[in-house]
Amino acid sequence: MKVDKDIMQMKNQTLILIALLVFLASSCRKDVSFDVPVMDYKDTGWAGSINPEMDVFKLISDLKLPFKDTIYHINSFNTPVALSLQQDQSRMSIEIHDGFLQDQNRTPAVGDINIVWTIAEKKWELIQNLAVAESVGIKDINGAFFIRFMKGGLPLTLSQGAYLEIHYTPQSMPANQTSALNLYNGTYGASGDHINWNLGGAGNSVTRDNTHFEINTVTTGWFMITHSENSSSGTYTVRPSLPSSLYTDKNTSAYLLTDKAVYQLKADTARREFSMNGLYPNLINPKVLILSRMGDSYYYGIENLTTQGSSYIGAISTQKVSLDQLKYLLNGL
Repeated sequence: MKVDKDIMQMKNQTLILIALLVFLASSCRKDVSFDVPVMDYKDTGWAGSINPEMDVFKLISDLKLPFKDTIYHINSFNTPVALSLQQDQSRMSIEIHDGFLQDQNRTPAVGDINIVWTIAEKKWELIQNLAVAESVGIKDINGAFFIRFMKGGLPLTLSQGAYLEIHYTPQSMPANQTSALNLYNGTYGASGDHINWNLGGAGNSVTRDNTHFEINTVTTGWFMITHSENSSSGTYTVRPSLPSSLYTDKNTSAYLLTDKAVYQLKADTARREFSMNGLYPNLINPKVLILSRMGDSYYYGIENLTTQGSSYIGAISTQKVSLDQLKYLLNGL
């Protein structure tokens, strides 16, 4: 009958309309996370060095943790300076011996002094505060911290013959190591995107007991306390596979993570990859971490590494995240 045919036609039209609405709704969703960057990002070139205009520099700036600023009043440069700083359960006490703080004209600094400082112990603090340069090698990091004295917005230095005695108590004091401790001093590179690390020279030393480290130093800035992990007899390469050619040193940082260390992989512009080569220890639970910023989008990926011959390898996939989500994921490392 005609009525039945009309009813059937209306049902078919209704089903088609519902299917069309479902398709349109699914195609307009805004909460989908993509494993690859948006396709309007076209730059696949590698630079070899970075500058403030590059996305990776902006990424580092986005993640960098702010330093603390503590004011200490010095009545007289002849008065011994002793102060105490605390971050969570970590503590530092600092004493100035055999001298005083001075300005750029070598005039003793008195009055209100700004102590700019921070402590980095957890993996996410190490990643967000500093990149461990390749010259440091693979080592257990027992802790890192930054100290600088300022007055009137200008840095202060130690007078001739003066030194700092720093007692540093980390949140978790590591068990006594059999290998020697090393003290590294760090200064920011010219572009400000990384820290150059050098083994502490004359006037710089570190010792320990069961509760704290004692550091003597004639300088300020970044300090890192390390000891070498158990070495192996082989030469290994760490060479993860990137998700796509869009991940370059212009927009991406790559890190090797072990149970106790963070290590930044070096950009190889010839191979277009992040890697490192050398004599490495038996790494404990090695992972590779990828952080990337492309335009206003952020990407995060982490993968376990496995050994293949003389290489640590792993294929990395990423997820698109917000900046807050990225910080949250780093906090969970």
